[in-house]
Amino acid sequence: MVRRGTRVDVFDPTAGTRQQDRPATPPGGYPAVPADDTHLALSADGAELAAVTPSGDGLSRWRGSTRYEVPGLGVDVGAPAYDRRGFLWVGAVGQRPAQVAAPLHLGVPFTAARGLAWLDEQQIATIAATRGSGARPLVLSVDGSVSTLTAAPGARTVAATGGERGLYVLTDKGRLLSRSGVRWVDSGPADDLATAAG
Repeated sequence: MVRRGTRVDVFDPTAGTRQQDRPATPPGGYPAVPADDTHLALSADGAELAAVTPSGDGLSRWRGSTRYEVPGLGVDVGAPAYDRRGFLWVGAVGQRPAQVAAPLHLGVPFTAARGLAWLDEQQIATIAATRGSGARPLVLSVDGSVSTLTAAPGARTVAATGGERGLYVLTDKGRLLSRSGVRWVDSGPADDLATAAG
């Protein structure tokens, strides 16, 4: 799922690299999402969207063309995420912290992490800097290993459809980058990106 301005379209990685003129799906399309909403999320069944409001203290949810506001979550609301069962998860500063398990430290120390995407049950991807290198896509495994991917200039966030080959990067210049071998290929303009849980 890719947002260009207020328009939300399905991005099909098998249909080639340039898709900005692809019609919206499903029938009737997805609702317009305000350009100043951020961190788009898509439910596993593709029927619901969510995004953080411009003020950063609430959430908007869409089912069909109906928009629901979820205000007062706290400040600095983080990127929402749907799980496979359709539940929406989100965190914010000011909420009472809850911990389900002891923290798991992944890999080497890194700084300025931006974005997070599960690749599978064992690996996550992020954009971060490690000692001696600038910000770039990294794959962190629960076993502590870290894989550094090819630099993606201007990378600001990541999304994934499964595995490293299904990894996508949004840049600070509003471009969507797709993996092609070990390279990043420009797949057209994009303001936000979401992939369904699953």
